[in-house]
Amino acid sequence: MMKNTKGLSAVITTLIIILLVLVAVGIVWVVVNNVLEEGSEQLEIGSKCLSVDIRATSADCEWLSSGSTPGDCNVTYTRNSGGDDVDGIRFILSDGLNSISKDVSGNVEIGATRTEAAINATGIGSNNVSSVEVAVYFEGSSGDKQFCSTTRTFENIGITAV
Repeated sequence: MMKNTKGLSAVITTLIIILLVLVAVGIVWVVVNNVLEEGSEQLEIGSKCLSVDIRATSADCEWLSSGSTPGDCNVTYTRNSGGDDVDGIRFILSDGLNSISKDVSGNVEIGATRTEAAINATGIGSNNVSSVEVAVYFEGSSGDKQFCSTTRTFENIGITAV
């Protein structure tokens, strides 16, 4: 007596399992590869940040005659050490409670001293600007700004009444 059993043969079942395993391995590889690429870009930017030293050397802010808010600030900065070309700098002016920032794109050559004029500090409020932080950034592969975690702070701000 012969039984009429219907089902998949062992060969077809084995092939389907192998195909599913290959698809799963492909999906895992894509995810792991993307994570590794992002991590390597962060590591590359981190190593660039270690070798760049840009500091504010002076800052002079105008105090508007109304006495209610600071006006423009001029920040002089210099690059002291080597490293790769930077893509820009962010200046962060603060009164201890409030802060504003301004990005300036472009490289600063080693040993160069520049002045960024007329950084508008009116968003600070009625307090004097007490510090200027300088943060360097590099552009990532997708064009986004990757800021260095180390910043340099300058706290000897000159105030001029206008």
